[in-house]
Amino acid sequence: MPKLKKGPGVAAVRTFLTPTEAANEDTYRRVLDAISLKRRNPTLSLSRAAKASGTTLKAIRKYAPEALEVKHKGRIRVKPTDQLKRRMLMLTSKGLATVTTLDSDSASIIGEYWSAVRAYITSGNFEPLEPFVLRFVQVEEGFFEFLTHRPTLNRFARAGELHFQDLYASTGGL
Repeated sequence: MPKLKKGPGVAAVRTFLTPTEAANEDTYRRVLDAISLKRRNPTLSLSRAAKASGTTLKAIRKYAPEALEVKHKGRIRVKPTDQLKRRMLMLTSKGLATVTTLDSDSASIIGEYWSAVRAYITSGNFEPLEPFVLRFVQVEEGFFEFLTHRPTLNRFARAGELHFQDLYASTGGL
């Protein structure tokens, strides 16, 4: 995905992700996945969470040291929350927007919202979305209200605009 760079007195110049940035982006996503997997399954070792996510402990230490703490006898533990930035997709009345979460709690709330959207779209039952009515999430770009307007959600679903494979947006070298 192209990025725009601006210099003093220079028009925007389009640049593209290098293979190195794309590889780093993929590694960062895998690291985030391993951390999330470990938090959801406390009995799972971090090594096994890393392996299941296609990454390594070395990569986790490199990309997310602030999410870890060393415990008794050098054992590494994942903290309950972290301040790692994540570029995620948000649904607005105008369509999908990319936002940067400030912490794992915000990312979890956005993930829960997308699960509720999926449940509504597949079943027609609005109940999973009710906790998100008139709720906002704070991200780096400001506050975003969760879209819960049924006709708009239905329109996006009919248009094929809702995809549930990946909540993370391209980081563009974040």
